[in-house]
Amino acid sequence: MIGFVRTVFSFQREQAPAPGAAPLESEQIQWDDVPISGLRMAAADMVEWCQDIAGEPLAYLVATLNAAQLPTLTAMRDAQYREAVSMLARDAVRTEADWHVLNRLVVNMADSPLSASERDQAERLSLEYRSKSHHSA
Repeated sequence: MIGFVRTVFSFQREQAPAPGAAPLESEQIQWDDVPISGLRMAAADMVEWCQDIAGEPLAYLVATLNAAQLPTLTAMRDAQYREAVSMLARDAVRTEADWHVLNRLVVNMADSPLSASERDQAERLSLEYRSKSHHSA
């Protein structure tokens, strides 16, 4: 997962070289110290940042990921979808990382693989989690 995040960070920096336009330099992050939940969130952020990439830049990124034997954007999206379906099946959002997975799918409705009923359930669970987390803070 670290390789995927670093590769997409580098790609983003190449695509948006203007100061402040690209994500933070991945080399500045001490990846060994990042908990797995943080790595999952970073990977999800990378997938989200790439959702509007098309044509040659997308082909270049896919080729770069394949050459490094890293998961593709499609594989990462599929993993996020499976994770979301698992949360929907248990009808619960347990962690902040879970909330982020569901919230991305609710907010990005046009690109969401969820059915209308799954989106409704995901939205309900997201709102319930946010309501509980704000009351306990």
